[in-house]
Amino acid sequence: MFPLNLPNALTMLRILAVPVVVVALLVATPGGDVIAAVVFALASLTDGLDGYIARKRSSITTFGKLMDPLADKLLIVGALVSLVSLGRLAAWVAMVIIAREVAVTILRTIAAERGLVIAASWLGKAKTVLQTAAVFALIAYDPAPVWVDVLVYVVVLNLFVEYFPQVLTETFTLSLLTAVLLKGVLEVVVAAKNRVKARLRAASTLSGKVIAAVLLWVVLFGSKFLVLEAVDFVFGDSVSLGGFFSVTVLILTLLLSQAAVQRLLRSNHVRG
Repeated sequence: MFPLNLPNALTMLRILAVPVVVVALLVATPGGDVIAAVVFALASLTDGLDGYIARKRSSITTFGKLMDPLADKLLIVGALVSLVSLGRLAAWVAMVIIAREVAVTILRTIAAERGLVIAASWLGKAKTVLQTAAVFALIAYDPAPVWVDVLVYVVVLNLFVEYFPQVLTETFTLSLLTAVLLKGVLEVVVAAKNRVKARLRAASTLSGKVIAAVLLWVVLFGSKFLVLEAVDFVFGDSVSLGGFFSVTVLILTLLLSQAAVQRLLRSNHVRG
């Protein structure tokens, strides 16, 4: 039997909240999304609170060390899997987040077995808050407003920073501003691409199709340089997006995340 103190009780409540969130999302009941959002938000608020209380009261236990991070992962994974099963989130987005959570857990477990403690940095805490906020927004808003799209961009950008060392941002604020800038630039690129594609489909002659195809290639190829120049013009040396390859991967990732959000909004609109 584990020691029944307040921190452990909060951890257990967070674990018990997982099936409530999943059932509220998957079972077609009136106000299910609201119930899931409220329970998810309250459970997320206990993350950090139980650890703070345990340290404050010197009531850190083995159970708490083991179950606290597990409860966090169960809550996030349960919500993500439910959103994917409902068609409200692209599976690849969920897998990226889940893979990161699993990797961090494995790394910390190995370090703990060797007597090492990996403390969470402020950047890691910011990413956790970002992920939690993104999941909450996807649960709570149906259809989601534009700022949810921006929030997805911020989450993707921060994961890109973590997995690609060439991409460097100095502060969380710069990360947010960079995401907003990329959102604006890519909207221009997508609008130009759609116009050229429409011209390509409407072309009735071979020369017209060739010209439209060349224009489409110029738009797609030039978008990388547009992103690099826009970021350099606005932020200077404060933000670096690496080289051509890094920007290409980043643009593809952002476009995929945008397409996933747009698909989510369309599916929610159809169900509504």
